[in-house]
Amino acid sequence: MAALLSTLPAQACRYNVRDVGSVDLGYDSWYIFGFVDEQTADEVVSGLKEVISSKLSDTNVLSEIINVDDSPAHPAMELVTRHSIDSYPAVVFAGPEQQSRVVKIGKTAETAASTLGAAIEHLIGSPKRREIRQAAVTTYGVVLLIEGKDAEENKRAVAAAQAAVKTIGENMDYLPKPIDKPPLVLTLEQKSFEQEEMLLWFLGLKGKEIVRPHAAVFYGRARQIGPVLKPEEVTEDILTNILSIIGADCECGLDRRWMEGVMFPAKWDPKIRAELAKSLGFDPDNPMVKMEISMILRKGPASRGGFGDMSLLGGSPFGYQEIEVVFEEPDKDPADSEPNDVAETVKPDEVIASVVETTSPEPHVEEPIAVAATETSLTGPQEAVATAEGGLDTSFIIAIAILGVIGVAVVAVGVLIFRKAQS
Repeated sequence: MAALLSTLPAQACRYNVRDVGSVDLGYDSWYIFGFVDEQTADEVVSGLKEVISSKLSDTNVLSEIINVDDSPAHPAMELVTRHSIDSYPAVVFAGPEQQSRVVKIGKTAETAASTLGAAIEHLIGSPKRREIRQAAVTTYGVVLLIEGKDAEENKRAVAAAQAAVKTIGENMDYLPKPIDKPPLVLTLEQKSFEQEEMLLWFLGLKGKEIVRPHAAVFYGRARQIGPVLKPEEVTEDILTNILSIIGADCECGLDRRWMEGVMFPAKWDPKIRAELAKSLGFDPDNPMVKMEISMILRKGPASRGGFGDMSLLGGSPFGYQEIEVVFEEPDKDPADSEPNDVAETVKPDEVIASVVETTSPEPHVEEPIAVAATETSLTGPQEAVATAEGGLDTSFIIAIAILGVIGVAVVAVGVLIFRKAQS
């Protein structure tokens, strides 16, 4: 095992950010908590467990039934307080970033089971989420545009996203690890807001409050990368720079926040997992792969808080920028100009000197040393030593004296130790 662990850092470079985001380590799962008490009928409790178990199979949603009378100190009891739950059974859906919502169910065995089953279907799936999941699995990534109310603004947002996707597609040959298909742009239209209410809730948005276009980027295991982009942040450069991170090497220097975005709740049956493994070139559910990815994430740095000012990503894509530098010929007297067939030579030292002169304060120079350096002509080793003596003899003598004292002290200590050993 020690030999295996020692090789993992060397192998880490074979993964890119998309690979890391495709592995589910279980720490960012969603939860369905069922709350019951001593008065809840046994058939209701067993019915809840049966429905939850069947509906959550092959999803990234975990579950637990909690008896509030038996486990008053359970951490999930905070949700009971938060949502002012005072009757049972009750169900709460909770996410990895402290978001939660009450799931309405019936109180009898039959109504609780039927209403909970339909509610879970709504929680874990919708047409647009299934579309995002499929695209994230089979392509480089997905830019999801959430429409605003102004048609012209929507068009500009779509154009920015399509330009970003085009830039990534044109540069995929230079990726450290090949990815077969370029990213896609998907649009969530205003007319679909009600149907996709859960997707908007996951993104922290409310359909009725969306006036201008927003955007979010997904990749790998339907994992979000970066924050939801505000209207002013939906630009070609910001989207390009976020997308470029997906294809980057998962070097330890990359902030872990970019690789630890939340996956939205979804069903991951064997068929879709097989597609993901084929696209990646490895099985992301393999325990050894999970161990490697876990070590990479633990080793990398992580900043606290949000992603900060996204406008900082609005610079040139990939951090690259071309700057045109134009050199102008200085005005010269025609009488002083050289013949056309003789090129003027500018020494590098002269260029550096001119830059320092215009950008830095003039350094202080010790006058005696400067004079010695410019006026002394040396003809041999003796003269060189003689010239240096004026500035170094005092320091040299002090250094020799200190070394001598140390030497004497060492000898004295050695003699004392030797005599003590003899006696």
